[in-house]
Amino acid sequence: MPALPVIAVTSGEPAGIGPELCLRLAGRRFDARLVVLGDRELLAARAAALGLNVRLRDWVPEADAPAPDVLDVLHLPLAQPAQAGRLDPANAPYVLGLLDRALAGCRAGADGARTEAPEFAAMVTAPVHKGVINAAGVPFTGHTEYLACRSRTCRPQSRRRPSSRRCVSCTPRCGASTASMRRASSSPDSTRMPAKTAISAARRSK
Repeated sequence: MPALPVIAVTSGEPAGIGPELCLRLAGRRFDARLVVLGDRELLAARAAALGLNVRLRDWVPEADAPAPDVLDVLHLPLAQPAQAGRLDPANAPYVLGLLDRALAGCRAGADGARTEAPEFAAMVTAPVHKGVINAAGVPFTGHTEYLACRSRTCRPQSRRRPSSRRCVSCTPRCGASTASMRRASSSPDSTRMPAKTAISAARRSK
């Protein structure tokens, strides 16, 4: 049987709903192996606060698929302790670090001779808070723009060319300038929540 693809799930803003969404993945069945990127102690504390019976296991690519109540975690430490509902700009580097780590895993082997298989087949992002990231002094308008620029694909591409096979992030804002990024909204409504939709689409119906 071929190995299941590995999907990296970033746990997002530590003070938000992202850690809970990730914890609730345990016990669900997917046509992929999921690994949550985040602070293990944060996830454990959030599980205890919510009364969730989830066991956390350090991510080991060669390990067998986890039991239904086990969640694989690739530990990335918080910059500062986090409490649900209390945003802290000091953790903005942690939030962006989750995206960077997942992106790096998806791009492994993408340069040069492409002799190395990617660590992750795909990534799913839990919600982040744009306002608190901007408050930390980092221009940020969203996952799409950030990942496009980090992967050097922040080039506008016409939507009228569906036959194009180039793998480019296609969004009207992907060529956003630094000046426009600095004008990003700091409203709590600016938080994105792509994780639930993407994960639901990937889940196997049983």
